[in-house]
Amino acid sequence: MSSEQLQTLIDELKEKELQRDPFEFDAVLVSEEGSRLRSLGALLSYYDVPSEIKVLGTSLWADSRPAREPALIGGWFSHLPSDGFKIFSKRYNDIYGEKPPRIASQAYDAVALAAILAESGGFSYDNLTTVSGFKGVDGLFRLLPNGLSERGLQVLGVEKKGFVTLSPAPEVFETVPVFSPDVYIKDFRHSPDLVTVPETPEDSGTASGDENASSQQSAAERVQNH
Repeated sequence: MSSEQLQTLIDELKEKELQRDPFEFDAVLVSEEGSRLRSLGALLSYYDVPSEIKVLGTSLWADSRPAREPALIGGWFSHLPSDGFKIFSKRYNDIYGEKPPRIASQAYDAVALAAILAESGGFSYDNLTTVSGFKGVDGLFRLLPNGLSERGLQVLGVEKKGFVTLSPAPEVFETVPVFSPDVYIKDFRHSPDLVTVPETPEDSGTASGDENASSQQSAAERVQNH
């Protein structure tokens, strides 16, 4: 290929690139918080990202005042349901005279669940991974056979005056968990003192029957009342 032919090819590629839509995506995920979140939001306007591109976030947005940056108004993010934590926070403050750290509710749920399972059926693999899950301070959650967890989250939208609930957190899990059998938490899989994990997830049972699953969830709901 001669230098003239090569230059012609380069010019044709440049022309095609200029004609291509620079925004060949539907959404952008911004997993930042605080001032960094608002700075990144300002960059969306700077680079003329059209309003049709949905800006998505994580629960980090909840305490970051994203509405201060106009480009983030209209964005969506998932977050834990807040009603249970408000009650928990008030009780904590009444007892200890200070507000609890946000992560305190997860520690509370974990200890309360352990106490409840010890009373109502023990720490068998089936009891821990019951499909119906459990309900605690931060709402619905369940433990998956691969060592990860799944939570029932709400979806919030960013408006000028604050947040609006676009989709409330579910009260029950309506589908069976979906997970990759190749993704395991190492310490979970190799901790026989905690649980007995079957050789393959397909061999693992869920709670033995709807009645047992229902009783497990009902017992776990007592987490909120401990």
